[in-house]
Amino acid sequence: MHPRVRILLAIATVVVAKRPQRVSVPSARSESGAPTTANCTERWATVEANHFVWAAPVDGADYDDTFAMRYFTNTEYWGGPGYPIWFYTGNEANVEQYVNATGLMWENAAEHQAMLVFAEHRFYGQTWPCGGEEAAQEDCLHLLTTEQAAADYVELLALIKSGAAAADIAPCPTSPVIAFGGSYGGMLAAWVRMKYPGTFNGAISASAPILGFIGTALDGEGHGFYDDGGAGYWDIVQADTTQEKGAAPACSANLGAGFELIAKMSTDSAGRAALSDAFGLCPDAQVLDESDADGYRLQMWVLYAFDDYAMGNYPFASTYLEGPDALSPLPPFPMRAACEHLADDTLSDEGSEAALMDAVAAAVNLLYNSSGAEKCYESIPARDDELDGIWDYQWCTQMACQETYFSRRPSGIWPEYSFNLTWVNERCQGKYGPHVTPRATHVAQHYGGGGGGGGGGGRAPHPPPSSS
Repeated sequence: MHPRVRILLAIATVVVAKRPQRVSVPSARSESGAPTTANCTERWATVEANHFVWAAPVDGADYDDTFAMRYFTNTEYWGGPGYPIWFYTGNEANVEQYVNATGLMWENAAEHQAMLVFAEHRFYGQTWPCGGEEAAQEDCLHLLTTEQAAADYVELLALIKSGAAAADIAPCPTSPVIAFGGSYGGMLAAWVRMKYPGTFNGAISASAPILGFIGTALDGEGHGFYDDGGAGYWDIVQADTTQEKGAAPACSANLGAGFELIAKMSTDSAGRAALSDAFGLCPDAQVLDESDADGYRLQMWVLYAFDDYAMGNYPFASTYLEGPDALSPLPPFPMRAACEHLADDTLSDEGSEAALMDAVAAAVNLLYNSSGAEKCYESIPARDDELDGIWDYQWCTQMACQETYFSRRPSGIWPEYSFNLTWVNERCQGKYGPHVTPRATHVAQHYGGGGGGGGGGGRAPHPPPSSS
C-alpha cells in the first residue's frame, strides 16, 4: 500500500496523507516506555459494508453486507459511564501505528478520566470489507470513501455507548465523545464533528489539511491551495532546509545543486555508474539503466527522503516515518541532521561533484539506512511508486491530499513539476476504469471549505516521466 498544507494549518503538513507503506508499526513497547498496544485491548466490531443502501448487493457488487472492524481500547483511566470517550479516527495505515504514536491522548487521559478508543480505517491494517484484502481491492474499492469511514466510526461508537460492543464496557449513553486525529485522521476528526454533531461533541484535529482541496479557500480573498498547483507544500518543505528553520546555511543551495547534478550524470552509463557507487546501489543489481537517463527515479528517491524529514521533523527521536523494518529511530530534528551532511558551502563549487553526491547520499541514508545495517541497496522505488496503492484510489476519487502530484516551482530547489488535472484524470481512468476520476470539488461541496477559491490548478500539461 502506498501513501501528505495549510498555510501553515492547511498547507504544511499533508502528511501521511503520505506513503503509508513506509510507516512502521512499532513494537508493543516504545523506546521511551510510553503506553502502546500492550496497554490496550484489541477488539472487533461488526459494521455495515455500505452504510448508504438498505441491502447488498444492490450496488452491483457481490459482498457480505457487514464486516469486522478492528479497534483498540484502554479503560485504565476511565471514570465510567458519563465520563468522556476519546476516539482516534484512524487514518491510512495499520491502527497500531496511531495507538503507539498518539501522545496527546495518552498524556491527558488520566486527568480527564477518559476511555481511549483507536479505530482502524476500512481498507487498512486488518480491517477489510468484502471478505478480505484481496477481494476488497478487486471488488469493493467503491466502498472506500471518507463518508463510509466516518459512518463506521459512528456505528462503532453506537455499539460502545449502548454496551453492545463488549461485556466489560458498561453502557455509557451520556459519555461525551471527542474525536482526535492527525493528518488525514485529523481531517476525519474535523469532518465527523461537522457531519455527526450528535455523536461527536468536539474534535482535536492536528496537521489536518482540510483546506488542501479544489474549491476551498485559504483566506478571505478566496485564494485556493491549487491556484498554484499545490506548490505551497513544496515551498514549506524547502523552507525547512534553510538556516531560518535551523538547518545548515548551505544545505538548501547544495541540495538544489545535487538534484541538477543527478540529472546531468544520469545521461550516460559512466555517470549512472558513478551515481550507483555514490548512493550505495548494489553493483550486481544494475539498479540504474538506460531508462534512468533523465535521473528521475534517483531524484525522487532523494526528494521523498527530504519530504519525510520535513513531515517528521520532531524535536525527539522517532521511528514514525521510517520503513517497516527500521532498526533505529531518526534523530531529533532529522531535517537538520540530514542537512549537516550538506553544510560545506564549497560542495556546489566546480570540481566538487563527487563530494556533493557523497553528501547527498549520506543525507538520504539517514532515513533509508538509519541503522547502518544495509550494505547496499538492491533497488530503489519504481518510477511510479508514489502513484499507486489504496491511498492513490482515494486521490483518484476524492482527491485525498498526495504531495507527489503537487507542483514544484522552477525557481525552487526541487525537480520542476506542474500539477495537471487532465493528466490525473487520464491516469486514474486508465488504472481504475473509465468511471473513476477525481471529483475535484467533492470535499469542498460535502464538508465546506471557506469559499470558492482553488480553480483547477490548470498549468500546461506536464505529466511526470512515468506517464505513457
